[in-house]
Amino acid sequence: MISSTSRIISGSYAGLTRNFFSVLINIIALPIYLSYWSVDLYATWILLLAISALIKIPIFSYQIYLENEFLKLGKNKKDEISEILYSSTLIIFILSIVVLAITIVAIKSSDILYFFKKY
Repeated sequence: MISSTSRIISGSYAGLTRNFFSVLINIIALPIYLSYWSVDLYATWILLLAISALIKIPIFSYQIYLENEFLKLGKNKKDEISEILYSSTLIIFILSIVVLAITIVAIKSSDILYFFKKY
């Protein structure tokens, strides 16, 4: 039986791996982007992608944890699955609000919008 902590760590590792491949794909696509965008706009785009990916790690980690719980329970325990699902909606909602607040603060406190208004 796997503990909750190991599942959350596993989910975080999966999220970080996905982010790594996202960055790798963006590096490979660099010549295509730079043929249309300036270096400043491209750097801003990569910064936005990186910030949003890092901020979403807790939400994806929790969702992977829930997936593992559902798989552990199986099809026959629908009442327990629905109880876990309904109790987790509040947590997902709170995490989403936190992500939205952090994103708004990051955008308001930086010059990111300046680069998008410029182009």
